[in-house]
Amino acid sequence: MHAMGKPVGGSRTLWWRVALAGPWTLVASVVVMASLATWVPPGAGRVDNIAIPLVLFPLIWAVLFFHASLTRRLWRAAAVSVALTAACGLLLGVHFLGG
Repeated sequence: MHAMGKPVGGSRTLWWRVALAGPWTLVASVVVMASLATWVPPGAGRVDNIAIPLVLFPLIWAVLFFHASLTRRLWRAAAVSVALTAACGLLLGVHFLGG
């Protein structure tokens, strides 16, 4: 933020930051959580592959949210988030489509 309260990159950068830190972070967190269930082993009680992703969901969301909110290079935060979501989406696709 600038001393006068205006965003450094202008209002366009602010809207991209809000979009990345808001809805995109939620979508990315849900995709990552869903993909965790495919590679976490079920464990002795057969619930670890469900419980661990649910417990890690707030952490995944917080890391992506704060990275998007606090970085100076918004394109890098977007690239990391999109790459992570694409990799997890690919893992889900391979798992469910039987690749």
